[in-house]
Amino acid sequence: MRAQAHPRTVGGPLFDRTVIALLATFAVAAAVIAYRFKAGIGAVSNMNDGFSWGIWEPVNVVVFTGVGAGAYAVGLLCYLLNRGEYHALVRPAVLLGAIAYALGGTSVLIALGRYWNLYWLVLPGMWNLSSVLLEVALCVMTYVAVLWIEILPAVFDRAAQSASAKRAAWGRRWGARFGRAMPYIIASAMVLPTMHQSSLGGLLLLAGSKVHPLWHTPLLPLLALVSCLSMGFGAVVVLTSILRFTWSARHDQELLARMSKVNGGLLLVFVALRMGDLALHGKLRLLLVPDYHLALFAVEMILFLVPAGMFFSHRVERKERLLFRAALATVLAGALWRVDAFITCFDPGARWHYRPAFGEIAVTVGMAALGAAVFILISRRFPVVALEEAHLSAAAPPAPRPNLLRSPFGASPGGSAVRHGHYVRLRHLAFAVVHRDGERLPDGARARWLRIPGLVFFLGLPLVGGLYVLLLPVVLLTTALSAILTGLLGVTRRAFVYLTAVLTPPWAPGRAHLAGTPGSEEEAALDEARRDGHLDALGEELERERRRRLGGR
Repeated sequence: MRAQAHPRTVGGPLFDRTVIALLATFAVAAAVIAYRFKAGIGAVSNMNDGFSWGIWEPVNVVVFTGVGAGAYAVGLLCYLLNRGEYHALVRPAVLLGAIAYALGGTSVLIALGRYWNLYWLVLPGMWNLSSVLLEVALCVMTYVAVLWIEILPAVFDRAAQSASAKRAAWGRRWGARFGRAMPYIIASAMVLPTMHQSSLGGLLLLAGSKVHPLWHTPLLPLLALVSCLSMGFGAVVVLTSILRFTWSARHDQELLARMSKVNGGLLLVFVALRMGDLALHGKLRLLLVPDYHLALFAVEMILFLVPAGMFFSHRVERKERLLFRAALATVLAGALWRVDAFITCFDPGARWHYRPAFGEIAVTVGMAALGAAVFILISRRFPVVALEEAHLSAAAPPAPRPNLLRSPFGASPGGSAVRHGHYVRLRHLAFAVVHRDGERLPDGARARWLRIPGLVFFLGLPLVGGLYVLLLPVVLLTTALSAILTGLLGVTRRAFVYLTAVLTPPWAPGRAHLAGTPGSEEEAALDEARRDGHLDALGEELERERRRRLGGR
């Protein structure tokens, strides 16, 4: 963000139609939750001994905390790597993380069968120090508290702007004191998610063969950590874009593009780790088994690779809507991998089956709606979002909002000025690359060039590369045969030309040599004169040679 960007309160009515709709959605979930505590978890859920965590843990905990990892990801850039230009992204990311983690912890409380024993977590004598879940629970609880503590600077800033002198002095005093303690809070905010996000992957190590081999790997803790970082970066870009379209929040495209390049590297690291693990443990053969596991794996790889390629594209750097799409695909990629690993590709045995009940879906959707409502309410009353200056919005009309879902492409005649990109002429299988907007396509106006969208081009590269590898022996054989035949034909042609030149007599117009027809008398006299002149010259040369030899004696 730009240097003068400071968070401000969004203002406006607290309970507008959007907030009311979100709270109404959560009201349905609240009714289900109330009924769950009255009638038991079996009354609202299809969870069983085989699928003991349903969708609440994989989605409400694992996915929500992945989205909330934006605070962790931006914090690493801003504080650990000392990239202060990302500071304006910290407060929205921290608020998103605090809400997401709080919803995840609440979902665990709802799913607990004996929730009345939850107080055991604060009694060290009741701890099972060999439990991974204990470490996750303690870290998540502590991290939720740390995230809400990180929101306190917004509270102090709001108090410092108060019309009351006493309240403003209180806000400035405690804001300064809190600022001195922030390094310790930030340090814990970096350590805690590193611990529990990797431990979430470690949970699946205990499942062993119940998790499909394409997902079960010793690298699960590392994959969970890398995926949470990529989801966090993507969530921050998506959140910033939404705030830009709804509240005219400040949006630095260049800054977000640079941050997304880091995310692109993380996505490639994730794919490399996963494919390398499959190759190392001899699991590549599973990619030849045509079942729904392979389909899910392919969709995951596409969702990881496509945004990775887009983040390194110069076009995506300049287009806000394309960066939004790539970031959204990143969030979906991490979410799909987590859901697949925790439930879709989890098989406890043939006797166990699971399909989420309406109550489970209602609670999940209601929790997400509640999180959005809380974010809106806090942002309207506390300085969280960096907004555009009021005089800038008044001086010029608002820029048209780009359509985030539009992707135009079409055919263009040869010689026309077009947008940059890749073009193909299907009739002749010719390709052209236009590097800058306004450059002209080759060939004449009758040629028709079809623009290949970047996504299609990127997805087609593996297919073209695979076809090339498969057809490489044929290409080599064809090239060798062509070279041999070309050489033989060249030698044969030259020999035929020489032979024809030797056997064919000189051509004289009007004279039929093979028929023996004589020419005119003038031509005969001319030929005789030529022969006589030639003989005279030959005689003179012989005479000079004879004299030279006689003189040498």
